[in-house]
Amino acid sequence: MHELTLLYPPPPTLDPNHYPLLTLHSTTITASSVPVNLLLHPGPFRITGVLSTIPRKHHSIVRIDAALRKPKITLNKVETWALERKRGETVVWVLGRCAWYRVHPGEEYAGVFAEVRRLAETWMWMRDVWGVEGEGEGGVGEVWKQYANDHPEEVRTPRAAGKWINSCWRFLVKMMVESEESEEWRKSCLWQEFELTNKEEMDKILAAANKASTTDSQEPRARTPLNPAPRRRRGRPPRTTKADPPPPDPPTTAADDHDEDEDDDDDEDDESSSSSSSSDTEALHTPSHRPTGKTPSATKHSILRPAPRPSIPLAPASPSSPPPPPAAAAASLKRKQPPSSDPHNSHFAPDPPTLPDYSDQIKRTYTERDWTCPRCEYSVKNARTREGRHAVEEHYKTHRGRWVEALRTVEEEVEEERVGHLLGLLREMRGRWEEGLSPLRGLE
Repeated sequence: MHELTLLYPPPPTLDPNHYPLLTLHSTTITASSVPVNLLLHPGPFRITGVLSTIPRKHHSIVRIDAALRKPKITLNKVETWALERKRGETVVWVLGRCAWYRVHPGEEYAGVFAEVRRLAETWMWMRDVWGVEGEGEGGVGEVWKQYANDHPEEVRTPRAAGKWINSCWRFLVKMMVESEESEEWRKSCLWQEFELTNKEEMDKILAAANKASTTDSQEPRARTPLNPAPRRRRGRPPRTTKADPPPPDPPTTAADDHDEDEDDDDDEDDESSSSSSSSDTEALHTPSHRPTGKTPSATKHSILRPAPRPSIPLAPASPSSPPPPPAAAAASLKRKQPPSSDPHNSHFAPDPPTLPDYSDQIKRTYTERDWTCPRCEYSVKNARTREGRHAVEEHYKTHRGRWVEALRTVEEEVEEERVGHLLGLLREMRGRWEEGLSPLRGLE
């Protein structure tokens, strides 16, 4: 089913950064009916998947009850995506007409999505771990070496790391150009390395980016109001002897469901018809939207950033109103005080409700917390900071490296047909790992 058949679109005044956050499972991303890499293809995309359970706080955007039963949904002409690093995992978001959707690939799209995730992780490593300040004294050779050390399961040598990064230079250059540190990236050793072999194509990318920024800055504002007033029919002069009656209230019936097909041509017809009846749709139903906890940037190829908001909702206390004064006292007060149209400035307005003090809970919520590995007794101080999260990820890479070493040893033994003592060898390796110190043990 089409997205607008299941869900209501947000009001046009709502910032896309505050759209609801939903989840898609068994997702497939195509262009011209062919699965494509979301980060390399220019788009637009057609996305199909199974809509996960909608949180209760977003039930106001549900158009029909079928949206609550995990239906198959189709998003047409998707052009905006965002990347996020969450709990050590790379998350890909796409922006539809009604919400942001987190992508979980299906079996058919799993291979392509693995490439998408690897590209995203490479860029995030460039941005967060290496950074524009980390160009190093050794030039790009230092970059290849550090990438090989941080990704031993993907590349084994600095030379292999250089081949991989050079193979995805086009995506990395686009992200550098569209990032906030664009000027700093252009001075880095990576930029100079890419210019040596791809000078002409990089000039085209820069020209396209400059043209897009100029178009966005010179885009005229809409001259038509959101809800234009109905025009008077021709041939009837306006009444002058009697005031016009107020217009009737809009009907309270629910809006008609959109029965769009899943083809792009039908979707274009739906866009043209929805533009002519936008005022009627808003009058029929205006769903309420709450600001989400994350703000995926509405610009193309961007990164999610956390939005500040209080983590503990303040529950209003039951207001206690004073008893009304006698009629005589009220009349005397009316004569003595000047008239005022604001009821809150009146002497008889109830006192504002007293809210409970949540300062202690807020302080406890935002205090830094330590992290302890569930597999061993290793802990990280202030794990919520950027350095703490990096230390946690590095510790998990240590566990993963041990298993990679164990599997490599098992494969070598199997190839040489020496499988009799594998169990004892694994026990010996396990004892050596548990007794030895972890490379990050004691790090604060």
